[in-house]
Amino acid sequence: MFWEIGANVGMYSLYAALRPNVQVLAFEPGAASYWALNRNIELNGMDDRITALPATLCVDTKIDKLNMANTDPGGSKHGFGVMVDQLDNVIGVRFRQGGIGFSLDDLVRLFSLPLPTHLKIDVDGLEPDILRGGRNMLLAPTVRSVIVEIEGSEARSRELTALMADAGFVPRPTPKGSPGYRNVVFDKLQKGA
Repeated sequence: MFWEIGANVGMYSLYAALRPNVQVLAFEPGAASYWALNRNIELNGMDDRITALPATLCVDTKIDKLNMANTDPGGSKHGFGVMVDQLDNVIGVRFRQGGIGFSLDDLVRLFSLPLPTHLKIDVDGLEPDILRGGRNMLLAPTVRSVIVEIEGSEARSRELTALMADAGFVPRPTPKGSPGYRNVVFDKLQKGA
């Protein structure tokens, strides 16, 4: 079970679903990107393996505004209930879309969703809040790896790494690249390791 949080138009979801034994939950709150995500699922005949949900993941369950810098499919630099992005820049809001946000723990509890074995979190700045709202889910032994976009300040990078460590995850070594922008894979520490 793979969860893609911040699915955008579904690139990770589509690749994951190429394996016939993988089921995917793809979360994308932006209306145009959500439409494109579903269209890509349809065009690739993957609706039996990918379920797209138009929900935001956040620290606690609430109704708020998705402050959008861009409303085109594939747009980014949005913030749910916040006015700054992951680089601490003020979002140049083009549109404020209403939405429903859930903490990961509430989402699992309310809808009895199957826990992921792997998940990806790329949401332009809300990664720490999502991790805080999913503490119980992350502690579940079934969750084996998480890929998190770590972009921005060194303090933000340390915060994300500490949140993952508190949930029992360690980062894989990363290849050389831009120190301010990277996706980091965290693996669950095995008991006795």
